[in-house]
Amino acid sequence: MTFRYNIIRVFFFVLVSIVVNIEGRSISQFLNQESQGTKWAVLVAGSNGWDNYRHQADVCHAYQLLKNGGLKDENIIVFMYDDIAHNRENPRPGVIINNPHGNDVYKGVPKDYLGEDVNAINFYNVILANKSGIVGGSGKVLNSGPNDHIFIYYTDHGGPGIVAMPSGELVYANDLVNVLKKKHASGTYDRLVFYLEACESGSMFDGLLPEGLDIYVMTASEPDEDSWATYCGEGTPEDPCLVQCPPHEFQGVCLGDLYSIAWMEDSDVEDRTADSVQGQYSRVANRTAANITHSGYGSHVTQYGDLVVSFDPLAAYMGENFKNHSHDSVDAKLFSTSSSSRNVDQRSTELFYLFTKHQNAPEGSDEKYEAHVKLNEVMSQRSEVDNNVKYLGELLFGVEKGNEVLHSVRSSGQPLVDNWDCLKSYVKIFEVHCGRLTTYGRKHVRGIANICNAGITSEKMAAMSAQACSSRSISQFLTQKTKGTKWAVLIAGSAGWTNYRHQSEKLIQYVGKAITVEAIAIRMALENAREKGRTKLQILSDAKNVMDMADVCHAYQIMKAGGLKDENIIVFMYDDIANNTENPKPGVIINNPHGHDVYKSVPKDYVGDDVNAKNFFNVILANKSGVVGGSGKVLKSGPNDHIFIYYADHGGPGVIEMPSGELVFAYDLVNVLKKKHASGTYDRLVFYLETCESGSMFDGLLPKGLNIYVMTASKPDEDSYGTYCGEGTPNIPCLGQCPPREFHGICLGDLFSVAWMEDSDVQDRKTNSLHGQYIRVAKRTAANLTYGSHVKEYGDKVVSFDPLAAFMGETSKNHCHDSVDAKLFSTSSSSRNVDQRSTELFYLFTKHKNAPEGSYEKYEARVKLNEVMLKRSQVDNNVKHLGELLFGVEKGNEVLHSVRPAGQPLVDNWDCLKSYVKIFEAHCGRLTTYGRKHVRGIANICNAGITSEKMAAMSAQACSS
Repeated sequence: MTFRYNIIRVFFFVLVSIVVNIEGRSISQFLNQESQGTKWAVLVAGSNGWDNYRHQADVCHAYQLLKNGGLKDENIIVFMYDDIAHNRENPRPGVIINNPHGNDVYKGVPKDYLGEDVNAINFYNVILANKSGIVGGSGKVLNSGPNDHIFIYYTDHGGPGIVAMPSGELVYANDLVNVLKKKHASGTYDRLVFYLEACESGSMFDGLLPEGLDIYVMTASEPDEDSWATYCGEGTPEDPCLVQCPPHEFQGVCLGDLYSIAWMEDSDVEDRTADSVQGQYSRVANRTAANITHSGYGSHVTQYGDLVVSFDPLAAYMGENFKNHSHDSVDAKLFSTSSSSRNVDQRSTELFYLFTKHQNAPEGSDEKYEAHVKLNEVMSQRSEVDNNVKYLGELLFGVEKGNEVLHSVRSSGQPLVDNWDCLKSYVKIFEVHCGRLTTYGRKHVRGIANICNAGITSEKMAAMSAQACSSRSISQFLTQKTKGTKWAVLIAGSAGWTNYRHQSEKLIQYVGKAITVEAIAIRMALENAREKGRTKLQILSDAKNVMDMADVCHAYQIMKAGGLKDENIIVFMYDDIANNTENPKPGVIINNPHGHDVYKSVPKDYVGDDVNAKNFFNVILANKSGVVGGSGKVLKSGPNDHIFIYYADHGGPGVIEMPSGELVFAYDLVNVLKKKHASGTYDRLVFYLETCESGSMFDGLLPKGLNIYVMTASKPDEDSYGTYCGEGTPNIPCLGQCPPREFHGICLGDLFSVAWMEDSDVQDRKTNSLHGQYIRVAKRTAANLTYGSHVKEYGDKVVSFDPLAAFMGETSKNHCHDSVDAKLFSTSSSSRNVDQRSTELFYLFTKHKNAPEGSYEKYEARVKLNEVMLKRSQVDNNVKHLGELLFGVEKGNEVLHSVRPAGQPLVDNWDCLKSYVKIFEAHCGRLTTYGRKHVRGIANICNAGITSEKMAAMSAQACSS
């Protein structure tokens, strides 16, 4: 590549030599003959604010070297906001320096266009000498003639295809080039040189500026590259300043820009009559890029337009050097190919300023606090615009392709965008929905240009921008409350005592023929239990589900403390825990070993058998006529409302339980959510789901575009866990998080649920987003993966950048139901965790272990424990045998346990799955909480195309004994 580049340069130099000799424009002629025309200059600093000190310092320095070169004030036109010299932060009032050892460059600078008069329209009209189009300012314009030479220097922040102005519209590349074309067409100059300092400055001319206009352009950087500030702050051992540190009082600002300092300090020390613009390019390019490889800072200076012009002497544009010029000149020995100053990329100068201000402010001072607040605000805004653009890309091009499309850089020689009107329009569309692009945010103009290049319609751009940003940023929530109402639906779907009765009867029906002594003992024990009081045995089964109801009660207290009204909180729970005869604290439910009662005042909207799938679906759809029993409360939300749904239960692949009635199948749940969206009765909806295999309820099923964000406790093929369980052991210590002794044998909460609720208790919900909660909760839930799970997200992840307060209300200072010290909320749980499907065994084992020797209670617990183990073994064997009958001994297990790739639903035909579950249960008994893990196997039977007749026959054969 280097060899090829050198060959091209040699060829170009020979070609240029021929051209200049033909045209009579050789450098030697310039050295012996002054140009007949006038030298003109336009100097533009396109920013304002103390942290942008360097831009006005650059322009003032440029003025001094041109003035020293003999240019008259009437021929130098200066644009600068003029808020630096007399800024209250300036340690040298009325003075601006551009070099650590330099003199004042502000003195004598003409004040042609100041403040709001520094704008694109005035800039264009000055170049075109259109005095009637000027508003404000001195009225000075480029009233040049056909023999005149023009030098334009522009320093500012930029972005792909744009440079900024402190007021008014951006300067777009196509508009600037069109103005230059008009200037050429007017015949009012001989040659024009344009130096541009900005990030991505090459994109202002690449593929746009034609040859033949007698215009030569030098830019600070390539089209996809930042430019850099220099003479910044103070040195560190890792990044020393050497002799080029700014004076101590200027720490936090940069005195100049790297490229600009390079060309101006070169102009200060070189003989402009003997040296060419091309010679300056070579030296400046070397200095500006000197530290890219080793230190990672610097840029590649680039040339555009008629390079033949670059062989003119510098004096043709900047005038000659005069010996008394001392404003910012430096010794030639200090001008080298590498900068000995600290450099900061242009987009980081604001952060550099704020960080230094915070670092140097006295501890406890208002100044330190203000700098801290401002720094956090700027960082938050940057993160926000990055996320908004990222999600816009994903909405338009998909998660996998979005980032690639937005960041694609066109080949050299191609303009940024094909349709500049599209770019301008789409930037405005984005800003309408997502807020005005800041200096930092303008780097994303490339992404918007690529959206135009991809042919996205304006209607789609508007719709997706609205969805990606939707005026819901955390910073906006801090100053503006949502107009809608917050609603919550809380469901504890645990099985009740009637389900136990049904399961125990089935067990006797299918185990009765077993010829083991253990089976006979179980049957006798059960019959004996009936005589002595079967209710007690059934209550034992219910007590293990205390965690789900405790979770829901805790969730209610969070919502209530956050300001949600009872009329907008709908609670489903069987309600057989608080006043259970086994409860050591009658009427009380706790969700944390050190927590308070979370049961008090919880609304009893749907209890007992009214907790079922049909009521749940009708409540979501606000179909009051479809609700049977309960309070009749439904989700009567409006188009601006926010809905939070939390469901804690046992589950299985593609299913979650209810204590009565049918299972909740994933396909049906997602269809209900789609209908809710179609009804236009919410703005955004968040769904937290705690069950085993909870990811399978949404994976491959929940589409984007519903304004629904889902967080699940586990992946589609993974258990979830109970927590705050039992007592510690040497292998699994509880530390300070053991339940009170009287609660041993049960789990007070679920791991994912406790994680998100304790996080909600201690975080500031106004300033913390759902996404932030996801990160913290995922880390805690997965911290001990031997007994933990992977929290997953589904749906419209853009919703997750809303604050927690938008769904749960704000944190109340007097909320203390189950809050814990922040220090106790960590990335790992110090409690004993038990996987959901083992909580029943854990309860029975602890019950048996703690019962007095020889007691009926101990015997009863042993019988029940053996019964449960037998039934689990039975369903495992039945399903295994079914798989072998359908697919063969070798393949059966593999087919049944096969897990589909992420993004695919559990099953292709959900009616098949529902039907085959019923077929299996008709022949093999109702699937228990444990047995529902085999729904995956039944789904795979559907996916394999097994007919219903074969499914029935093989199920009958597998379970016939």
